[in-house]
Amino acid sequence: MTPLVSPRYNYALFYNPKSACSVARRLFVALHGDELPQATQIRLQALRDAMQDDWHDAGQLFAPPAEFDFSASYCATIVRHPYTRFVSAYLNRMVLNRTQFDDFASVLGIKDADATYSFAQVLRYCAVRGVESLEDTHFLPQSVISGELRDTTVTVKPLSWWHNLSGRLPKTPAASLNLHYICHMESLQADLRGLMQHVFRNHGDKRQQALALVEELGMHNVTVVNTEQVLPDAANMSAESLRELGQMPEYAHFLTAETQQILHTLYADDIRLFGYAAELDAKTSSFEQQKAAHVRTQVPNDFNWEFYLYHHPDLRANGVDNKAAAISHWIHHGQQEGRSYKR
Repeated sequence: MTPLVSPRYNYALFYNPKSACSVARRLFVALHGDELPQATQIRLQALRDAMQDDWHDAGQLFAPPAEFDFSASYCATIVRHPYTRFVSAYLNRMVLNRTQFDDFASVLGIKDADATYSFAQVLRYCAVRGVESLEDTHFLPQSVISGELRDTTVTVKPLSWWHNLSGRLPKTPAASLNLHYICHMESLQADLRGLMQHVFRNHGDKRQQALALVEELGMHNVTVVNTEQVLPDAANMSAESLRELGQMPEYAHFLTAETQQILHTLYADDIRLFGYAAELDAKTSSFEQQKAAHVRTQVPNDFNWEFYLYHHPDLRANGVDNKAAAISHWIHHGQQEGRSYKR
């Protein structure tokens, strides 16, 4: 977990990669940008004027100052079911992003990567080496704060965390962090409303601004399912085979009895601390139980992914260099940007 801190309102919102982290950062920049130094505000406004995102560096912009006292602050976090989060991270970091393919294979010691680099194979390696061996924050448990979990005791809420935050806090119970509120990605809008109501309960105008932003950002709390194709063996398909499909299978197809068992072992603390189910069937893993927004996007029949990459050379420079990555980019960005996809 990485903290976004507002000393003015004395609270912190922790976020995790692959757990609505873009929503958390967008929200914080929009709500608390006026608390930043003037020069920083001018720089962010210049990004907005140029139609560029202003939130990517929020983790640095709202890092806790040296004097910030977490033990005396209201602290919340956004989390996601660890099983679906791992599937999402696997697809984004290992399948769609070919440039990282060999790096992960090297870290895991996987030989003949194209043939065996499947979802199940990655999990089997993680079961032996630990998920930390991936050396990527997208796969770290959400119960890890700044890379190191000290000790954990649970009431229901708050949770007490004893940790070493960015190397500053001593490794003693006196450095405890009370996590008062948990926002689940699967019910993010409702949970964020509750958080904003509490944090700004004595600040009417700010509360209204925050609630309006939560509604506006709701559009980002969407899981795009690219295909309705039934692929019961998706967990054992190589990364290259998945790329050749173009559209990714639903997450449910990756969650076999074996992969769920390994995921439960790897993320037992997340399951226990954040109140998630230890087993997801094909229905619940497609987010019905978790109540997440779920939309299906149809890719046009005449979508030409090779033309799409040729006509938009900036994509290859950013690692979009295969059929699946091209389709994913069009679904998430290209159609909104009006990019052409056929001759």
